[in-house]
Amino acid sequence: AGHRKAAAARKTTFPRFGGKMPTYVMPEELLAETPSRLVGIPEEDEKTNRIFGCELIALAGIMLRVSQATINTGQILFHRFYYRKSMIDHKVLPVAMTALFLATKVEEEQRGPRDILNVFDRILKRRYLGSSNIDAFNRTSRRYQTWSRDVKKLELVMLKELGYTVYVDHPHRFILFYVKTLVGANRSLTETSQQLAQKAWNYLNDAMRTDVCLRYRPEIIATAAIFLTVRILQINLPTNPPWYRLFGATRLELEEIASIISELYTREKAEYVYVSQTDQKSYIGRLREKGSK
Repeated sequence: AGHRKAAAARKTTFPRFGGKMPTYVMPEELLAETPSRLVGIPEEDEKTNRIFGCELIALAGIMLRVSQATINTGQILFHRFYYRKSMIDHKVLPVAMTALFLATKVEEEQRGPRDILNVFDRILKRRYLGSSNIDAFNRTSRRYQTWSRDVKKLELVMLKELGYTVYVDHPHRFILFYVKTLVGANRSLTETSQQLAQKAWNYLNDAMRTDVCLRYRPEIIATAAIFLTVRILQINLPTNPPWYRLFGATRLELEEIASIISELYTREKAEYVYVSQTDQKSYIGRLREKGSK
């Protein structure tokens, strides 16, 4: 009986899984009110900070020369965590560093804490001070020791809050298969279909800056990336019945996801939004003030 009660509690607390492989989709009641919004952070500010954190993860991943899968895993873990904890309890910078650090383990491209700290330090200095003002990150400095300690502690917190569920099913893995299915199983990819696959892949990379990965199944997100691409490239696909039904998607789902992705391109470059009085004294706050002088 005790095991059944524990299982029931997990179902209401953690995202549900379905199919043969676990798919992390957040329940609607948790999507409606995030921990950050419950403590008074406006929805737009939280969205901006999510984008900012995911952009840091993407840049750091490129500098660390890890795969796109590792970058996307880090971004998805980042989003998952902020449906468990608020941005006041845990600041965006250490959460972004920890999410990528954990992702390198999950995807078996492990990088040490020192590598993680060095690239994030370099990214922030380049962003706010310019490339000519980048000096080495002193391992004996108080900030280095603080960052190192924060990442090690936060890794345990993140694992606990996520219920040790760090598996990520990437929508990217569906793209080539879906495109080949649409153009014909026995035909090689034409120049148009290659362009379709590449642009859809790029849309998926951008989509990871949003929490769309927690709202829809990965195969639906992949279909939406193709849906958006064929609309932009004006590629004709079957409409009777609609081609996307082959992949289990509905028109409403595709329109919703396409709208979320398209909205990204109307935004200015994401800049961290202060969420507490201590933020201005944080490292980002001090760098921003120094760079503005």
